[in-house]
Order: sequence, then C-alpha cells, then structure tokens
Amino acid sequence: MKTLGKVILGMFIGIILLFIIMIGVGVLIDPGILKSSSDEPEIRIEYKPQNIGEPIDEESIPDSEYYPSPEQAMKNSSLQMDPEEVYQKNMDEVIAKFENDNYASVYFKSIKDENTEYLTFAKFKKKVIEGQLSLSDFGQSINIDPENTRFVWGGL
Repeated sequence: MKTLGKVILGMFIGIILLFIIMIGVGVLIDPGILKSSSDEPEIRIEYKPQNIGEPIDEESIPDSEYYPSPEQAMKNSSLQMDPEEVYQKNMDEVIAKFENDNYASVYFKSIKDENTEYLTFAKFKKKVIEGQLSLSDFGQSINIDPENTRFVWGGL
C-alpha cells in the first residue's frame, strides 16, 4: 500500500514538474508571455453611414423615363459614368431578381472583357403606363420593402 502511495505521489510531483518546465520553456521562447494583454491598444470599429443624398420624389419621375424591361431601364438610366465604365450598365448575366408591387431589384453581372467584370444591385420603380408594366431606374436604395426590412445598397 505504501508503494502505491509513493507511485501516485511521484506521478503527481512529475506532472507538476512537467508544467513548471513547460512554463519555463515558454518564458524563454517568448519573455512577454506572462504579461497582461491590457498593454495592447483597444481596437474599435465604428460604422459611419454614407449619405445617399436627398430622397427622390418617385411621383416626379416622368413617364418618358420608364422602360419595358430592366435591361432597357438600366441602359437608359441617368446614372453618370466615365466612358470606360459605361459597360456597367449592361446586364450580361442576371444573378437574381426581387420584386414586389412597387419595385424590382436586380443583381447582375456586367462583362467588359475576359479580365473585367462588375457586379451591380440595381433598383427600379414599377409603374403601369398605358396598360403595360414599365420600370424606371431609381438610385436611392435597393431595398424593395423599406417599411418592413433593412437591406444593403449600391454597386458591389
């Protein structure tokens, strides 16, 4: 019985010595390992929303700015672009469409060449003109249900 106690005591002391050796090796490798991490600067990330300008009066959009398809509405949009960025108005590949009674949002890819592509999420105002559903470009937010949901906006 005494030998069993000595064996258990020896194992316990061996484990404690092993931990002490491991801590000693850690201190030798990285002397600052036992320091408190409060010396490190605090990292804070603040979100600053981008001002998207004054809201557009949807009722003031003239009927002449409505088109039968999202592709035509995007091509003829009032969005100002540099000449080398005009390809971004092309809907080469539609990835997703979201619609409700008032708006349609389209996530699409524009391809300039084999090395240049652009992803866009565009929102269009719906309106029935002479019995036909028409769409107008609308640049405020791509959220088609702003009263009930939150959503990202802009080119991706």
